[in-house]
Amino acid sequence: MLCAAVEASLAVSKLTDGAFDITVGPLVNLWGFGPDSVSLEPPDDALIDAARARVGYAQLQADCSQPALRKSRPDIYIDLSAYAKGFAVDRLAELLDNERIDNYMVEIGGELRTRGHNEDGGNWRVAIESPSNTVQLVLHLSGEAMATSGDYRNYYEFNGSRYSHTIDPRRARPVSHNLAAVSVVSESAGFADAMATALLVLGPEEGMRLATQQHVAAYFQLRTDYGFEELMTPAFRDIATTE
Repeated sequence: MLCAAVEASLAVSKLTDGAFDITVGPLVNLWGFGPDSVSLEPPDDALIDAARARVGYAQLQADCSQPALRKSRPDIYIDLSAYAKGFAVDRLAELLDNERIDNYMVEIGGELRTRGHNEDGGNWRVAIESPSNTVQLVLHLSGEAMATSGDYRNYYEFNGSRYSHTIDPRRARPVSHNLAAVSVVSESAGFADAMATALLVLGPEEGMRLATQQHVAAYFQLRTDYGFEELMTPAFRDIATTE
């Protein structure tokens, strides 16, 4: 299963040109958000450059016909936290499918997958939360998975600047745009989990462009001076208007 998770993660890395990268762990730790973090303040450039050398999905290969993983340098650090919950949801859903269970909603840490109907015979009603902790939108799902990535729960402030736990692997720094959260609906919870993270890293313009080109059902919540603004890809709008 580890090889399958890494292989699928690398596919999303290639699709997003490195915006999603499971080798980002050294940077996550360095910026104060990982299990090995020691401080909540921005690191200096020398430390960032040293950690950045250990990051890059091209330095990791998966051959699941063996199965085998290969690292091009021994200190590559694999961090599956932006994919593992969705991956586990998919595995549980497959187990239920194999047992011929027709109606379920599986959820782990906010990532979920649905099939069939709820006890009232309707589609599963799933709420998307606003960063202000209110219900922003309710979807009616049956046969789809959904995941959300946001920067508004895990962050710190230092000398008047805000630093999010969402690290852009390409820049080696926390994201700094006004995109607060992204929700993705897909057939796979693992793909939705990884893609939501990637789109959050890419930001509202680049993320919307990629999601639209790839026909990804994505919902963006942006910070503005007047509250939160929503953007939807055409694929997401089709889902949001269907009950």
